[in-house]
Amino acid sequence: MSRRHWLGLAFSFLFALIVTVMARCSSRPMITVEADASFEIYSLDGDSYPMSSANWRDSGFHGWPILRTCSISHSMGVELLDELLSDAASDAAAKAVRVDCFRPRHGLRVIDSSGTTDYLICFECRGFEIWSGGLQMPGGGSITRGPESLFSNTLKTCRSEEKVEP
Repeated sequence: MSRRHWLGLAFSFLFALIVTVMARCSSRPMITVEADASFEIYSLDGDSYPMSSANWRDSGFHGWPILRTCSISHSMGVELLDELLSDAASDAAAKAVRVDCFRPRHGLRVIDSSGTTDYLICFECRGFEIWSGGLQMPGGGSITRGPESLFSNTLKTCRSEEKVEP
């Protein structure tokens, strides 16, 4: 092959690589979080079902008993939220078989000027819910177990009510 052919082949390969990377990046959801937003991560007792009283949302994390609460840094909160929502948007999550159990063991709370948004997460059944203003919101769905280690390790490295830096 002539040098021109090799150069054309290399350029074609580089172009294909750039297009592939751009396509992958554009499929990730855009996470926009206010700079002054605060984050809390929760370890929940997924084995104890929420109370069936009229005010069950007033106790625990949407009724689920809280084992541990940690305030986390803005950057760590954005990383956790990005990991969760990117996983939910992935092809693997779309193909995941969601088990009908929902025993959440993790929670993430985002507090900003628009209010409080909670993510109730069950890696065991591969699903999550989004709550805001005491109401379940659209947008939850299937996930994989991919983000579980990041959530669990974040909880392991913090003490209750302690800021965890990345």
